[in-house]
Formats: sequence, structure tokens, C-alpha cells
Amino acid sequence: MHTVKAKRPVDIEEVQQVLSDELGSAYQVRALSGSSLKVRRNSVMAATVRLVQSGGMTSFRVSSGGLILFKLMNSQSITPRVIRLLEKAFSDSSAK
Repeated sequence: MHTVKAKRPVDIEEVQQVLSDELGSAYQVRALSGSSLKVRRNSVMAATVRLVQSGGMTSFRVSSGGLILFKLMNSQSITPRVIRLLEKAFSDSSAK
């Protein structure tokens, strides 16, 4: 799991909008709850983003989706792309 930190509160709708705009129509970005969303390109390419609010800041915890083989594949494809987009939109730096 990789964590990206924003120095301000960010809500799930803002994250969903940013990822949808940047990834385009080939990807589905769907809220799972008030604090997590799923980014999916097809039935096997997926990543999950969980938002954690603390002290006026937001941490995005990004993990690859799927079974073991698919998690490995996703950790090299969709997950790094989501991480880069979150870093670009919400932070100057990230922490692992």
C-alpha cells in the first residue's frame, strides 16, 4: 500500500472528480463509501483509494485490487497511475 498526503481536507467527491477527469472514459471511478473508492479499467485492473482525515489533512491509501496474480499486475499498471495523479493533484510529496 502506498500513502499520498494532502495538506488539507479533501472529500471523496473531489477525489472522484479529479481521477475521472484525468483518467478519462476508459476508467470507472466509483465511490464505495464516504471514505473509499474503486478505480477500475476492466474486470481485472483495479485499485482502491481510502481517504483518512486527520488534523486538517487527508491521507490517500492506495492499494492494488484483485487476487494475488492480478494484484501484482495492478501494482505495476493502474495503481502507480492513480498514485501519480493523486500526487499531482493534492500534494508536493508523498510518503510510503
